[in-house]
Amino acid sequence: MPRAKSIAPAKSAPAAKSTAATKSTPATKSAVPAKAAGLAEAAVPIVVPRPEPGSHNPKRAAGKLLQAQTFHLREALIKHMADLAAILEIDPRSLKTEGEVSTYIGRATAILHAHHPRANRK
Repeated sequence: MPRAKSIAPAKSAPAAKSTAATKSTPATKSAVPAKAAGLAEAAVPIVVPRPEPGSHNPKRAAGKLLQAQTFHLREALIKHMADLAAILEIDPRSLKTEGEVSTYIGRATAILHAHHPRANRK
């Protein structure tokens, strides 16, 4: 499967800026809005091509990278489960002060907001 090249401009290319700025290439089109939005050069998206049809084989053995990603995902889920279990262990009737209630609500809503579909939108 061919790999996509980064469209981020090289850091050693300021001298060639005059010719690159006048051409209408995909690299300059995508880099201009990122700079206009005040984002760093590292924030310019990397274009990754779609896999070729038929390249996914569900019966093929998983590689080391996929296995490592699975373990990282599992660790993240365990951490979230521990956070959730800690909240659920607290009996709301045992909360007597506004500070205790405020802390409980803050922790509970932080977990709920993180799982909301619009949590990553701004």
